[in-house]
Amino acid sequence: MGTVLIASISIVALGIYLVIQILSQKKKSRVLIDVVSKDELTGILNRQFGLQYLKEAIERNKEGEALTICYIDINNLKYVNDNFGHDVGDLLICHIVNHLKKVMSPEFKIIRMGGDEFLTVFPNLSETTVRTIIEAVQQTMNQEKPDLLNQITVSFSYGIAQPDLQLENSVLEAMLQTADHKMYEYKRKFKEST
Repeated sequence: MGTVLIASISIVALGIYLVIQILSQKKKSRVLIDVVSKDELTGILNRQFGLQYLKEAIERNKEGEALTICYIDINNLKYVNDNFGHDVGDLLICHIVNHLKKVMSPEFKIIRMGGDEFLTVFPNLSETTVRTIIEAVQQTMNQEKPDLLNQITVSFSYGIAQPDLQLENSVLEAMLQTADHKMYEYKRKFKEST
């Protein structure tokens, strides 16, 4: 009886140990995924994981969920980097991202596409509503900014697009191209007015 009891206790202890190890590995996996999916500077989704999220959102859109994206490019980042330093340029990037996060609901995603370009994904919102949100961000970005940005007018150019589901295979690429093209039109108009 003593041997059976010791064997049973050993099996239970081994089972508990294995469960603890599995849970620990799952937690480490979640932390690792979180680390590799985020942009190091801003903490938002990086391009790879962000585009995967967008692909999934497009699939949900095919099932009837509305979807709008907005491509954003920071105005004059090169000028800021060249004249104030890359630390101030990084601060400018973070200020814009933080302001977007503050104004946007958590279910909307911000993706760093590279450098000073970002993509925001708005499930269940119309183009008009997204334009209203983005304009609100534009109008309030200069009100509460870090002291190091006081000499800089913070702004960005943007382009908004919705999926064209008739394209079948290239919905993602067409959507990104449309938003990118509209963003460059906005940027051209911005440069002409300054």
